[in-house]
Amino acid sequence: MPDFSLIVATKDRTEELARLFATLKEQSYRDFEVVLVDQNLDDRLAPIVETWQSHFEIQHLRSEPGLSRARNKGLTVARGELIAFPDDDCWYPSDTLHKVKIWFASHPEYDFLSGCARTEELRPTSNRWMPASCEIKPRNVLRTGISFTLFFRAHALRAVHGFDESLGLGAGTRFGSGEESDCVFRLLAAGSRGWFAQELTIYHPDKTQDFSESARSRARSYGIGLGHLLRKHKLPLTYSLYTCARPAGGWLLALARRSPGAALYWATLKGRLEGYWGR
Repeated sequence: MPDFSLIVATKDRTEELARLFATLKEQSYRDFEVVLVDQNLDDRLAPIVETWQSHFEIQHLRSEPGLSRARNKGLTVARGELIAFPDDDCWYPSDTLHKVKIWFASHPEYDFLSGCARTEELRPTSNRWMPASCEIKPRNVLRTGISFTLFFRAHALRAVHGFDESLGLGAGTRFGSGEESDCVFRLLAAGSRGWFAQELTIYHPDKTQDFSESARSRARSYGIGLGHLLRKHKLPLTYSLYTCARPAGGWLLALARRSPGAALYWATLKGRLEGYWGR
């Protein structure tokens, strides 16, 4: 059994996936497998698998569309004691798995760990992150983790049955996000403990400067998912209102500056309200 199972759910991307695999080849800690969950309708990943399977073990599965659905399918075959879900467009520093392995060995009381998403220039890729390392609690779940920065003990993740397949990209519902936060909320409710390590970097592109129509549609879908999540887990109304105040403030500021980002903030705000109050 490998120490790590890295479950990569992927669709459409090839160059980005090859970049991730290149950084996995350079990991100083080598006891891992990749569970590649392929949602493509063609065989575009076959050359990538053929290229990299001599460098590390790859289980190549097929899955119906849906990010949470694909990750859960990968979880059914994953053999590692530690589970991660790197995005197909993220990538790891060479010492990532070594650091994570040491951390879990030193902290048996914790069931999951989260790092911080940053660009290659080490700039955080969103403003969600806490300024310092801390215990993960319900009040800071939304600021301490995103799926590709999280590492779990396999037994704890399986105990809460992985991800809610009605949430996340491709789920076939209105809820385009929130699957990882929902999972963390359920872990905490089950008695698991988690830690946010601000110094643990996972690289990811910054997509906050995309103001296209597709980006606005995605922002609204993500907002609906978050609004639904806040209601599902019965978070305090004041906290829910705070999550709406941030995009509202960004929208007003962008309007004042005549920034194209105003439409993106508005889509996010509208989605969060719709997800929280909608039926």
